[in-house]
Amino acid sequence: MKKSLIALAVAGAMAAPMVAQADATLYGKFEMRVKSVSDADLEVESDDFRVGVKGDVDLGLGDTKGLFRYETEINPEDSSAESAFSDNAGETGIAQRLAYVGATGSWGTALIGRINNPAEAVVGYTGNLSEDTYSDLNPDRLGSAIAYVSPSFSGLSAYAAMVAEGQNDDSEEDMDGYVLGADYAAGGLNLSVAYWEVAEEYLNSTDDLSYTAVGGSYTLGNLYFGLGWQQLDAGSDDADLWGAKVAYTMDALTVAANYHDADDELGFDDQYSLNAVYSLGKSASLDAEWVSTDIDGADDRDTFSVGYTIKF
Repeated sequence: MKKSLIALAVAGAMAAPMVAQADATLYGKFEMRVKSVSDADLEVESDDFRVGVKGDVDLGLGDTKGLFRYETEINPEDSSAESAFSDNAGETGIAQRLAYVGATGSWGTALIGRINNPAEAVVGYTGNLSEDTYSDLNPDRLGSAIAYVSPSFSGLSAYAAMVAEGQNDDSEEDMDGYVLGADYAAGGLNLSVAYWEVAEEYLNSTDDLSYTAVGGSYTLGNLYFGLGWQQLDAGSDDADLWGAKVAYTMDALTVAANYHDADDELGFDDQYSLNAVYSLGKSASLDAEWVSTDIDGADDRDTFSVGYTIKF
């Protein structure tokens, strides 16, 4: 037993330099919330429990570096199925959020695997603090994807991605979906436009789905303003969502207000949100959020929650 332990220790010592050469970073985020919802009992829930490793390697190709990243989320309170256009945890409560390899250089960035959806930039301009909202019509991540992001040209960059799971042999399309978009950043101004389509066979839907979004933000000193519009087209049904956000930062405290306006297809009319985040150094924060949603044909749904987050 002692010899085995010594052998393991020696192997670990020899492997340590190789790990360092790969420039790998272990990171994580742990968030717990205490939530009170109208006409419901008090609840304590895990909002984000995720751990990942990421880094780059020297490929010996000039300024081009190889990229890798793997990130998993533990969500014991969600047992729904995982798919390439879904963020839900699997049956074990463990979801694969990201898993990709790629390369980056002056020519741009190319990725293959399960990646962050680049169209999510539009949602971020008006997004709420917690996930207990209706502010997002766009999937956060894309599975079985190949993506390219161009370098920035005077603040303007473009991207394209395709999804191909190969699970529908009788489909007329080789691709299950694709994403196109562009982002612009100059000074305190940020603008984004995004569009994607996904085939009906991929989601076992009766119609193909398409998504269009336009948004932007402007930061002036400690003030932040954000606007965004999203439309989800499912054949004969269109769902439209408008959003606005204003935030102000005072040292370690940031306060924000959000508003979202939806059409009848989303099942609610208006949503208001107020939140505050207090930074506890670089790696932790406390927050509080109130969200009021005007739901069609039902009483308003009011949610108040307090969260504690640690990152490393």
